[in-house]
Amino acid sequence: MESNDATAEDIDSASPVMDRFIAAKGIEVVHALTNFSASEINTLWTNIKTFVTKNWNVGSGRKCLVTGKDMLFMTLVTLKHAGTWDILSASFDESAATFSSRIHNFVRVLHPYLVRNTSDIEMFKANLGFHSAQLEKQPNDTNVSDTETLRDKFPNQWAVLADKGYQGIQEYVRGFTPVKRPPHGQLTMEQERANAKLSSDRVIVENFFGRLKTLWGLVSDKYTWKRDEYNMYFQTCVALTNIHVRFNPLRNVDGDGYNQYKNRLLSIGSKIKSKNASSKAKYRENRRARIQAVLRRASTGYTSDDYDVGYEEGDDIFD
Repeated sequence: MESNDATAEDIDSASPVMDRFIAAKGIEVVHALTNFSASEINTLWTNIKTFVTKNWNVGSGRKCLVTGKDMLFMTLVTLKHAGTWDILSASFDESAATFSSRIHNFVRVLHPYLVRNTSDIEMFKANLGFHSAQLEKQPNDTNVSDTETLRDKFPNQWAVLADKGYQGIQEYVRGFTPVKRPPHGQLTMEQERANAKLSSDRVIVENFFGRLKTLWGLVSDKYTWKRDEYNMYFQTCVALTNIHVRFNPLRNVDGDGYNQYKNRLLSIGSKIKSKNASSKAKYRENRRARIQAVLRRASTGYTSDDYDVGYEEGDDIFD
């Protein structure tokens, strides 16, 4: 992330919608609504401003009256709270149709920039200074046992565990990655065990997903928007979580949050399955009752030959 060197006047003039919230409830309302502080949003906007200006709200046709920075603010609010469009739009005094269309169009433009095709290792190298600082041993860590490999090469660093997308990370930091299966070959039993150990030790994954689900209501509850837009919104949330981690490094409490949300989603899934099973059982019961009723009528039915009603052939029954 580049530092935000815009003046306060420029920042204020670029976001009248966000400014109204700040004027009414104070600067803290920005974090409460978006999970990003006002300064963090300023930094984020500085980094995406050029791309957004070139690609959003351009060309022929009717233009959106909301500024790009305010659209970023409104998008963060939307992704955090999710829910129905009519409730979300009411917060900004807009109709549900207009608001949802604006958010969708803005995310559709921003999405490819946030998740642009860059390999994991290249992104890691671009942020090497940040990662190295996070791995640096602190003075009070001297008494902590450290027997892992690469200790001699990186004596002042703790190890970082990464997945297969970070092959070659050992050249830059004290990193460990799973062993990749050679072409047309197999891993040894020892390599398989080492890979399994790395996977089980990567608590960072749980912490990240915990942060992801804590930040964005869109991914922490049942998805109710258009199905074909799910990947775009989910990937945008993941990219914004990466940015949030840059501002606020992961903690163990994020992993606790992940487990809580996972259990909640499992509970929701279990209730849905139970409801579906109950509906199917009720349908089968009703169908069985209908079939039995038809069979009973068939077994007790009669024809005109069963009863003598005093009618002779040729008589007019209406006489």
